Amino acid sequence: MDNISYDDDKVLVVDEYAPVRPAAKKVSARVEAIGVTKNCAEAFALLKEGRGLAAYAIFRMEAEDKCSDVAYCELGRCYLEGIGVGKDPKRAVKYLKLAAKVNNARALCILGYAYRQGEGVVRSDATAVEYYAKAAELGYPVAAYNLANCYATGAGVKKNTQTALKYYEQAAGAGHIKAAYSAAMMYLEGKGVPKDNARAFELMKTAADNGHTEARARLALMMEKGQGGERASDSALEFTRQAAKEGSPTALFNLGYYYYTGNGVEKNYVKAFALFKKAAEKELPSAYTWMGVCYENGMGVMQNATEAARYYKLAAEKDEVYGLFNLGRCYLYGRGVTKNISSARKHLTRARELGHPKAMEELAKCH
Repeated sequence: MDNISYDDDKVLVVDEYAPVRPAAKKVSARVEAIGVTKNCAEAFALLKEGRGLAAYAIFRMEAEDKCSDVAYCELGRCYLEGIGVGKDPKRAVKYLKLAAKVNNARALCILGYAYRQGEGVVRSDATAVEYYAKAAELGYPVAAYNLANCYATGAGVKKNTQTALKYYEQAAGAGHIKAAYSAAMMYLEGKGVPKDNARAFELMKTAADNGHTEARARLALMMEKGQGGERASDSALEFTRQAAKEGSPTALFNLGYYYYTGNGVEKNYVKAFALFKKAAEKELPSAYTWMGVCYENGMGVMQNATEAARYYKLAAEKDEVYGLFNLGRCYLYGRGVTKNISSARKHLTRARELGHPKAMEELAKCH
């Protein structure tokens, strides 16, 4: 799902719809009773206070009295999300399009979201891309981020990693933290773009410093490996602990690996297993693999070949290279599963395709 980055409002939801065009007198009376002036700035403040009904009334007045594109946009948002009024996606789209006619970037972006999700319109990724592109041209960072996601995945447009990176960079430059993280990962992994550890580190640190939990976990790993800068193991461990406390699956796994290997901490298989399990509960593929490793070898948990094979299967379903390799070996030797050369060959072949260094050696035994 696209990240529209709406304001983090607590809203009061009313279960019935407002009339299509309530009499100005009624709305004015409502505003007067609320005791606020009818302008959009005041309405935004009310949203922050959790007073969605009051904000809706003001946006309505501004739209009717001044034909304000900001009011049209926010009125559309109210109907889209049910802020101070019952949800009505079709009506939301009507108001959003009024705002979009005068190039309101936020409205254009939310319309893109509506078309991506099929909210009030027939779902169309291609139309979503058109709206995102218009909003991105106007400098709206969320639209640039969403447009980058479309190019990265080929949603509504031909997949193009270079163009995706361009829009991630644009959004990141305007302060969009998720875009900074996404761009950093592209530079780090070299997926469709040249690897650039220095730029990856810079963007990852920006995201981490602004509270992106997964960025903190990735930054810690980069610091541990000296990617993009000097190796800093102590700082890496501290970053990992912090991100693990915040629930990052990557950090939970990495902290578990610290305890498994005894790198920077006292080796503790029980703690390692517990952390791998927490990461696995968040569906991290590498955590599935290492749960399997712990069960296979009796590290921090009672040895259990069946459970090991089960976790390797979960990892293999996510195309995790070591999970594929270990599952292939389970089928090859009949460990925790019924021996099956065909299944062994299948998983070991995929592991080889993904670059596992020992997959070819095991494949040679599949006869």
